[in-house]
Order: sequence, then C-alpha cells, then structure tokens
Amino acid sequence: MSKQTFETTFAGRPLVVEIGQVAKQANGAAVIRYGESTVLSAAVMSKKMSTGDFFPLQVNYEEKCMPQENSLVVSTNVKVVQQLMQH
Repeated sequence: MSKQTFETTFAGRPLVVEIGQVAKQANGAAVIRYGESTVLSAAVMSKKMSTGDFFPLQVNYEEKCMPQENSLVVSTNVKVVQQLMQH
C-alpha cells in the first residue's frame, strides 16, 4: 500500500493522518499528528481463529517523550474469535 495523507484543521491546529508507510507488519497502522503531538497506532490479528470469549483485548501502552515533540505509542493486539466473524 502506498502512503496516503489526509489533512485538515481542527480547533486552529493542523490534524494530519498518514497511513501505508509505517508498521508494515501490522494489519493496519496510522500516524496521527495534531499540532505538536504525534500518535502511532497499529493493530494486528491472528490468521487462525481462536476459541473462547472475545475478551481479553490486549492494549500495550507506552508513553515516550521525544526531545522536540511529545510522542505517544499505542499498540493494540486483538484476537478475532469465531462469534465475531459470524456476525
């Protein structure tokens, strides 16, 4: 997938969403910039179905401060179960 960029202004600051360039091993990823803040969000799922309940969802949260900007890295791992796929 090639890089796609979406830009707008929200509350007087630029809001930029970029997809297709980072976290290529993830099933989906986006870099979101709002003013001086940056968030990388990536989601992955298993290729094989697992049995059991929809929970637990797993969220790995790391807060990192870069020298010139604040960065927040959030990685979400979601296991998709048969009940969800049937709906």
